[in-house]
Amino acid sequence: MFSKQVITDIVMSMPEDHASLDMYLLKYDLDDKIVLAPADSIKKKKVAIAKFLVQNQGIRDNYKNDIVTLIVEDRISYLLSNYSCYNFYSTESICFDKYPNLYKYLRFDGYDIDIENNKLIRKLPEDFEISNKEDSIIDILNIYGFATTKGHYEQAKGSYLGANYAALNSQLRTYTESLFVEMAQFIKNKETSNSNIASIVPANTPTAMQVLVKCFKPILDINLNEWTGDNKGYIQGLWNRLHPQGCHPGLPSIDEAIFRFQLVILNTHNLLCRFQSFY
Repeated sequence: MFSKQVITDIVMSMPEDHASLDMYLLKYDLDDKIVLAPADSIKKKKVAIAKFLVQNQGIRDNYKNDIVTLIVEDRISYLLSNYSCYNFYSTESICFDKYPNLYKYLRFDGYDIDIENNKLIRKLPEDFEISNKEDSIIDILNIYGFATTKGHYEQAKGSYLGANYAALNSQLRTYTESLFVEMAQFIKNKETSNSNIASIVPANTPTAMQVLVKCFKPILDINLNEWTGDNKGYIQGLWNRLHPQGCHPGLPSIDEAIFRFQLVILNTHNLLCRFQSFY
């Protein structure tokens, strides 16, 4: 599944004249699926196309091929052939002149570009659905009023899109800690009769984790080795992985940055869903 940002850039790269755009829709079996008026401008047509593709991912053509994937693959090949690219931190980090964030959005969605073979490749299983999990995270943060955590997440996303990967590492750590703390504070306010957490002040990750383990409905599951008394639990390992050398471990590549970003999204989404189901 592709994010709205990827689809928007992809649609913007489609032909700029009416005849060519109409033929493009016909080629990908969309001519009878998207309602466009003859008098519509190219801009209005592209808005309608983008909205349709975002809302109908998984739609198949008459040969049972995924239409959205086919279009993204085609436009990426077109852009590689027609627009110059330049490097960020490595030869694999590509930025298109007209669409400077497209490559980073593709990496965020779990894709990469095979430059040698001029094609799009999948890096993560489709079931991961990183973009959907991000939307879910934001929704849950809004429901519980975790404004500080949401702010740190948004700053992390901004750092990623700005290719400021050292700042991204710092914000991912701060976002994760803020999430632990805000969940723990919420639970403490709910479980005033819980003597196991009454004396714990969840001011940082270690103290917040203690609340998340000792609350009536644990967010960190000891049976799954998510937390252990000797700091060797899975979630403790995740926290340690985020900053083995402090907040700014040099200038990481986009590969390291996106690995951390996706790792944080997958794990915090899981914890937030558990938190929402319990509280």
